[in-house]
Amino acid sequence: MLSEKGVQALFGQTYALWIKPEISHRKQASLLPENFKIRQCLIKLPKKEPPIVEFNEEIKWIGHMQLAPGIMLKKGQDIYLHEVQKIWAVTLPEINGERVAFVYVFYNGFGYQMIFDFTPNTTDEDISREEKERGALSISTAIAESLQAILTEKAIRMHDSFRKPLQEIGLWAAPALLPYPLVNIIRQLEKNEIQGARDTLVEYCTSRYIERLSSKWWIAEQFNLRKKLLMDALDVHKMGKYGLSIYALIPQIEGIITDWICEALPDGETPPWRTESRVKKFRDLGISEKVSSTFTDKQIGESVIEVILGSVLKDFGWMEPIETAIPSRHVLGHGRYDESLLTEENSIKLFLLLDTIYYIISANLDTTQETCII
Repeated sequence: MLSEKGVQALFGQTYALWIKPEISHRKQASLLPENFKIRQCLIKLPKKEPPIVEFNEEIKWIGHMQLAPGIMLKKGQDIYLHEVQKIWAVTLPEINGERVAFVYVFYNGFGYQMIFDFTPNTTDEDISREEKERGALSISTAIAESLQAILTEKAIRMHDSFRKPLQEIGLWAAPALLPYPLVNIIRQLEKNEIQGARDTLVEYCTSRYIERLSSKWWIAEQFNLRKKLLMDALDVHKMGKYGLSIYALIPQIEGIITDWICEALPDGETPPWRTESRVKKFRDLGISEKVSSTFTDKQIGESVIEVILGSVLKDFGWMEPIETAIPSRHVLGHGRYDESLLTEENSIKLFLLLDTIYYIISANLDTTQETCII
């Protein structure tokens, strides 16, 4: 394993030996696009041939993926974003059917990251075939994860164009739905298939899926404190008693956010009194003031805050029509009864909302302060 200095040295050597000369060559030949920026760079290093340097869309990975339900592909057929659930692995670079050494550099949202494999240029005496295969699997998975992050960012950018229609059906850029099925839901909304979009959400978020989703929450103190209650809510959700799960979950949104603020605030500072102000403080501490947030992180945070403030905590008049796309704390807390609020879809959305809050909290676990008392 390379040290930090070793990695920096390898970055410098990679740029000096292969990237800079290729950029200079393309500039001289007028082959460089206007406003060219390196998002990805793949350098193939065959044993007895010159290096091959590819940038951005020139790079073609063969992916091994899980497709969306009902999607069947034939060889050579185009595949679309809404048809892909998960990229599990990729075929590592080959030339004429033979694996070659390579260096892959890509932007991960914070800075440039590097994945490399020089073992194809080594003999089996230096590194055994079994060691090469184990290393190749690990490298293939790491590259697949980087490509999955690119798909997620594309889904986030699609979400930005359909933010209002999504909010109208009580949805946001929930991490558990990225990139699929959110991209398919957006596609259905674009075609005005409103009920189809809602059905996609319910069909995807099965009880088993929610159970797997919630299994990671307990590393966050604010969730672990409520573990029994949250597990009870999941149990009644599985039983189809969605009203009970909704009434159990809705107060925990404010409670978890407030508990986390108490830890994150500097010593001596108390959380805001108004609930809406606490949510905004959660946004500021968890997203806006976090320097190391990616574009995806920021958009997830901003979109969920909009839904919490615009729908979940929205005031209501007793004689006025209420929104039923997602449960409202004030409506439920004051006893306004409407059967259309107490649905499987809305119970799912509250689990997704808590998971999004967990996503923000978990990204800040190393930066929280001591607990305060209010």
